Amino acid sequence: MHNDAGVAPCCATFYKEDDFGSMTEPGVSAAALETARFRDVWNNARFQTARRMFADMPGGADRKDLVCYDCPVTATWRRYREHIGEGKPASTFTADGAFNTGFNYFFSRRPARTAREDLIPLVQQPSPNGTSATEPAVPGVSTD
Repeated sequence: MHNDAGVAPCCATFYKEDDFGSMTEPGVSAAALETARFRDVWNNARFQTARRMFADMPGGADRKDLVCYDCPVTATWRRYREHIGEGKPASTFTADGAFNTGFNYFFSRRPARTAREDLIPLVQQPSPNGTSATEPAVPGVSTD
């Protein structure tokens, strides 16, 4: 669980968009955390879909939008199951890639950002010299 009450699928994800749920919804008080149940988030549709991927990889759009879909851990597990399914001994299985493959996957991917209401939107404002400048759109606040 992250400090913003978001619940990530694993310790490697760090983008808010990859969280599978939250212990509280936006705009709900911190007191609501006292009554929130981790079990409810842990067993929501996204977590169930991700866990199902380890048993049965093929799937539709509900799986492809999860960070787990192309994760090296998921891919290695799929290859391991195929290896064992072919009757090969577990001792002859080798994982792909170097140790950094997992880190590179999480750092190189960037999920689509969602609109965040807690941020101050930026707008194009004409500047005195005729060019446009990006400034916070806060009514009554001067940037001079």
